[in-house]
Amino acid sequence: PKRGVVVNGAARLAKGMPAMGILLCLALPARAEEPVQILARSLEPLDTTYIGTQVTVTLPPPGRPAPRAAMRNAQMQRVFRKGNRLRVNFTNGQVAFDDGSRLLVYLPTMNIVETSGSAFEPRKMRQQLMAVRAGRMEIEQLPDDTVAGRACYVLRLNKRRQVWIDKENYLQLRQDVLRPNGSRLSTAFRSIELDAEPPAAMLAYVPPPGVPVVEGGFRRPIPADRAAQIAAAWGGLLRLRQLPPGYELRGYFQHRYSNREGLAAVYDGPAGVVTLFQGPALGKVAMRRRSGKLTVLSQQIGQA
Repeated sequence: PKRGVVVNGAARLAKGMPAMGILLCLALPARAEEPVQILARSLEPLDTTYIGTQVTVTLPPPGRPAPRAAMRNAQMQRVFRKGNRLRVNFTNGQVAFDDGSRLLVYLPTMNIVETSGSAFEPRKMRQQLMAVRAGRMEIEQLPDDTVAGRACYVLRLNKRRQVWIDKENYLQLRQDVLRPNGSRLSTAFRSIELDAEPPAAMLAYVPPPGVPVVEGGFRRPIPADRAAQIAAAWGGLLRLRQLPPGYELRGYFQHRYSNREGLAAVYDGPAGVVTLFQGPALGKVAMRRRSGKLTVLSQQIGQA
């Protein structure tokens, strides 16, 4: 199934992002009784340290028994957190790592690393809390429950998600996301060792050599042989002959213009991004256009 990243438990609830099984525990030694207060306190930023084990599984709609195949496909994750550094190791080789400035997600099946902003950015945290406290989220308190042997408040959010929040320290220990077909993607701690110091190696991550890093939200790059097959329509792939120091090819992405299939070759470097759009010639003359910080150059090269 298509998966995204859910960080900080309910941190991106207002944006409706899909779940991938990452819950950040944010401890706050206080008590709350109102549902809005419970959720807000679970989102308050606070340094915390722990090692835990999570399990992500797709559950059937309420009232239906869970098929054995679904339970066999349950995915386990080991979670390591210290302050604003978080690492999640998946059993399929996938890794999610947030160092407080950016989030890296290594997808071994696609052989890419997706990057996006850190879940610990103060601006994001403030926006989440403001949305909750301003009443822009429908919050319903359900009967209490237990997760990993710990008593929890249970909240339903916008009728699409449920979160289990530790009654003692306001850690988010479980989250269920309702899917259109009535099934639920559930991520829950099976065990958690509070104040356990993670190994130093689990508080860092270096992507494998040669693996492209892709901005989160972009379509994933296509394989090189597929890019070459598409480019055959205009005589082959066009490559930039000169690049500023520090620039590297991020990958080829499929692109359509005027109902014609083309490619976008994305180069990333210290001063920004250079994108080379290429496709079948449209008969236009050479052009140079500048709009703010964006400069666009276009010309015909052979059949491209």
